[in-house]
Amino acid sequence: MIYLLNILKGMVMGLAMLIPGVSGGTMAVIMGIFDPLINAVGSFFKEPKKSLKILIPIAIGGGLGILVFSMPIEWLLENLYAPTVFLFIGAVLGGIPPIYKETGITTKNVNIKKILLFAVGVFVVFALDNLPAGTFSISTDNVVMNWIVLAIAGAISSIALVLPGISGSYMLLLLGLYKTVLTTINNRDFIQLIPFALGACVGVILIAKLLQFFLKKYRQSTFTVILGFVVASIFQLNPGLPANFKEVILSIILFFAGFIAILYMSRLEEKIEK
Repeated sequence: MIYLLNILKGMVMGLAMLIPGVSGGTMAVIMGIFDPLINAVGSFFKEPKKSLKILIPIAIGGGLGILVFSMPIEWLLENLYAPTVFLFIGAVLGGIPPIYKETGITTKNVNIKKILLFAVGVFVVFALDNLPAGTFSISTDNVVMNWIVLAIAGAISSIALVLPGISGSYMLLLLGLYKTVLTTINNRDFIQLIPFALGACVGVILIAKLLQFFLKKYRQSTFTVILGFVVASIFQLNPGLPANFKEVILSIILFFAGFIAILYMSRLEEKIEK
């Protein structure tokens, strides 16, 4: 049952990565698989069998989510953008209570340190969101240099695959490589994506190890920063209410659908674990 549930969660992560501004890392946190996912990647070479039991179903789900939902999401974003985004805003809000619980913050122990850590998470997301596209773009006619640049871009973009609240598509825009990567995928020129993929793999492993260290040593502080990431991502996502009344109603319905779906998934996991 846990295996099937992880495939389902992987599908939600894959679906989330198709939405501009939505982070797969955010969905991992709100669905309760961020911790085991980081540990699985960080400890892969030490405990490969244990890590693969977690990574395989999530990877299968992620792949299925992208393949199954890419065309429907493309249509929804073109025709019902605001309602679709409100579905994910509801899902993110539904996942905040378990994240807040991990911070250990209460009305009795809240202090300047905790407020500052939360503010750091918020600031990072808003700072990245306000950088102009192509800020870090590098272009060259040298094939070898292009491959090196793609590998570095992959490593930097991997931040969005791991950290909640940071969109992968937006990271590519900052690097000036969004169109390049998208065109390469659409043309099925996967050889050109090899250096990007290798860079992303190395980046994910390094960032996962770093996060694994912080989660072990400073768990509550780390989750306080993550809470800042997630809360800021809600404001980053907000599309505003649509002018069409029917779309307003649909936005409200989908908002609560996303909220309830994530709450139900969290409670289902708690029952299975018990």
